[in-house]
Amino acid sequence: MGYCSWCQRLGGAKCARCGSKTRAPKDDDPVLLAALDGLHADMIAPLLDENGILNYCQSDMNTLMGTSGGGMLLSNVKIYVPYAAFHRARTLIEGLFSDDPAVMNNLEAGEDE
Repeated sequence: MGYCSWCQRLGGAKCARCGSKTRAPKDDDPVLLAALDGLHADMIAPLLDENGILNYCQSDMNTLMGTSGGGMLLSNVKIYVPYAAFHRARTLIEGLFSDDPAVMNNLEAGEDE
């Protein structure tokens, strides 16, 4: 298992996203946990906080979607946790959001990639 310091993802010997050679992860390396819509990120980040898991969210992109009455701002958010907490955070989210494909389909696999 390796860590891509450029993409901040876990995977094999080579990063599946950028093709960079990976290295062994360190406990404090930030690892992408999930890329979600703003609504789900707003539910998950406090859940991680409540369970003592350090995390930070990065807004990836903002899109203004028009509707007949105005617009709705949708945000794509990436949630990162330290490598040492990655598996605990993933297990916590899987336990609470197992029936929500919007979360489960966007949760990083980690070592299983």
